[in-house]
Amino acid sequence: MSEKEKNISEVKGSTPSSPLPSSSSPRSPLPATRYFFPYLARTSLKIFLALFCLLLIMYLCGLGLRKGVSTNPYDAITDTAVKAEYEKLRSPAIDPKNPPEILLDVDYSAGKNAAWHPKGESPLLKKLVDEGKLPPVADRVGPEPAVYRGFAGIGKYGGDWWRLAEDIDSVRLCMQYELNDNTLVRFSPYGDPVKPHLAREVVPSDNYKAWTVILRKGVKWSDGVPFTAEDICWWWKNVQKDEDVGYIPETMKVNGKAGEIEKIDDYTLRYVFPEPNPGWLYMQASAAGALFMPAPKHYMEQFHPKLGNREMIAKLAKSQMITPKQLFADKKHPLNPECPKLSPWIFKTYTSNGPWTAVRNPYYF
Repeated sequence: MSEKEKNISEVKGSTPSSPLPSSSSPRSPLPATRYFFPYLARTSLKIFLALFCLLLIMYLCGLGLRKGVSTNPYDAITDTAVKAEYEKLRSPAIDPKNPPEILLDVDYSAGKNAAWHPKGESPLLKKLVDEGKLPPVADRVGPEPAVYRGFAGIGKYGGDWWRLAEDIDSVRLCMQYELNDNTLVRFSPYGDPVKPHLAREVVPSDNYKAWTVILRKGVKWSDGVPFTAEDICWWWKNVQKDEDVGYIPETMKVNGKAGEIEKIDDYTLRYVFPEPNPGWLYMQASAAGALFMPAPKHYMEQFHPKLGNREMIAKLAKSQMITPKQLFADKKHPLNPECPKLSPWIFKTYTSNGPWTAVRNPYYF
């Protein structure tokens, strides 16, 4: 082997003292703090800016919602004695010996000339009354209206009331119970005693197995149609007891056993149970009582899958791609603006996602 070939052979067979780096070779670790603190600073700044923007949006929304909100009438009171009385009325302190009374016991035999009988007309409705499109308030509320006295006296007409809701179910609960106020009876400011409301009088039997309910005469649905015992009986027989469109609620059970509703006359009913049911009165005053109040027979019967106009029901159900059962449920839903109500508020505008606008019910009792 020549000297040149020997040198080439030695070079090919030699092992380099420091190998060339490759993509698979591990890199030497760098100090963690070199990258961590800048990352932390950038992340913290992003979070701060996001929270700032969120608070700014909420602040601007709050300014928008304050539009049209009147000032607190308390701030306008200058008389010291009046302000002291106002503070007493607004106090959250409870005096069990002197519970506040807001529902007044009145003599209905005195008729329209009685001092308690409604005579003032809302400015919002006066124009309709003057044009003959709406009966006067004395005729709208009937001969046995519920007479209430507010803590701070008689209020003033007008103003806007803004209310936020978390979701559509909150709106439903609000319109069906919190602002509905159409139960047979209602709680007093301290809870007890439970007072008549949609009913004029409620009388239990000696063993609490039966409750006789006497409805107020002259109560009307929001479309002006009279509300009578027939509405309750129709609701009970054809809605709640019909398994296809309803079910028997807990308000009509005692120890899991269903009760029954008997019609005595146009304004008198008897709720009968197989066992003593002393808690029925409180159940009727609660949210459960409001959730299962009757639907208007004159409106709902036409949509009933078994009793209504089947040709119309089939056409509507097909156009909405739902079943007749679902159509009936939609029509009696508390958010359906077309369904007559007994509540003090009825929808003026309604969309599936809000906002919603409610106005006074001219026939509220």
